[in-house]
Amino acid sequence: MPDESAPRLLAGAPWRDRLRPPRRSDAPRWFEPIHVREPARVRKALADQIEAGADLITAPTWLTHRRALMDIGESRRAAEWTQAAVRLARESIEEGLGRRSEALRGSAVLVVGPLPDLDARPETGGGRLAERGAAADRDRDAQAGILADAGVDLILVEAHSSVEAAGLATAAAAGSGIEAWATLPAAGAGEMDAWSEALTAAGASTILLEAPDVETAKVSATDPFDAALERSISRDARSMGVLLQRDRPGAPGERLRRWLEGGAVAFGIAEGALPDALKPLREAIDAELDTRRGARQASEEPWRTWIAEGAERAPAGAALWLAPSGSGAGSPDQMPGGFAWSQATVDELGRLPSGAYRFVVAAADADLRDLARILDEGAIAVARLSDSELPRLDDAQIIDVRRDGPWTMVALRRVR
Repeated sequence: MPDESAPRLLAGAPWRDRLRPPRRSDAPRWFEPIHVREPARVRKALADQIEAGADLITAPTWLTHRRALMDIGESRRAAEWTQAAVRLARESIEEGLGRRSEALRGSAVLVVGPLPDLDARPETGGGRLAERGAAADRDRDAQAGILADAGVDLILVEAHSSVEAAGLATAAAAGSGIEAWATLPAAGAGEMDAWSEALTAAGASTILLEAPDVETAKVSATDPFDAALERSISRDARSMGVLLQRDRPGAPGERLRRWLEGGAVAFGIAEGALPDALKPLREAIDAELDTRRGARQASEEPWRTWIAEGAERAPAGAALWLAPSGSGAGSPDQMPGGFAWSQATVDELGRLPSGAYRFVVAAADADLRDLARILDEGAIAVARLSDSELPRLDDAQIIDVRRDGPWTMVALRRVR
């Protein structure tokens, strides 16, 4: 994806096999899950999802946990068949990316490992069985570990029957060392806050709300689902998304745009995630990204102009771009030509040599005294600061100051 904040598209199960365990028949290998029995079919379906624009695909591991395999006497193959599902998903990524349009080709695709409500399927078998709670804890923890060992990029905890069970499953997923997302079942707005708080406390980095079966093209200012979603994002600063339940969502309309504009970070289809259902969601997400990109460029225009004016004042030679601490990345598209550019982060500023640069751009908060120190005599630095109080400079002169919303843009020249 273009950046970490871009909304992502999750593709769930493309078939009804998700909840239907194999049934005894005369067919050879009837007991094997679909991805083992028909790998070519599964690989193609997953590749089709990627070609349609999915950023996250769900590995077909719904029925590879011990609880599901006990019915057919194959619980010993839980790890083997889970690994096979994740491996198949990885293979489909390469195929799907090769078929993508040029506009989507640079996007990354992650593999999601679903962790279903294992306690919804009673433990069966002969002999002495563990108590219900203990058995569920055992199988939940085991499958989270199996998914992590199989190499999924994140674990998605599917909707559970109770907030307590969902919290335990989320804690197991997060405890595996893999990023955990959790699904919040469609519920009244009054229950949404309690579920969200519990899932976040258990370790969910993102929560997907199951959307009620409503038309995505319609919007109501008083809709309790939309209101709860926006409240969780704006008031509680949670990373939230929406999981659509219908096989073929209607063409995205005003309601989907409202979710996007409200800050939802992910959208997905739980079942029936076929290309025809995914494409309109992909188009809606991309349209919102284009809008955000345009707004971001407009807001950056004063800063770009400030950099260009500083470059006109600065003598040619060595130049430095100072990025935010920890980012390690500059912004080459904003670097004016005619200079020999190097890059560093603000936390490296104190270790840079004195008098080494003819032009410096501080794209993050920096101490103006440190900037003056690394400038050659007559050199120019431009900075964008969050603090409007400027320090006294003994060896540099502030030659221009301009306000840009919350920022104070400063230009200074080294005088001796």
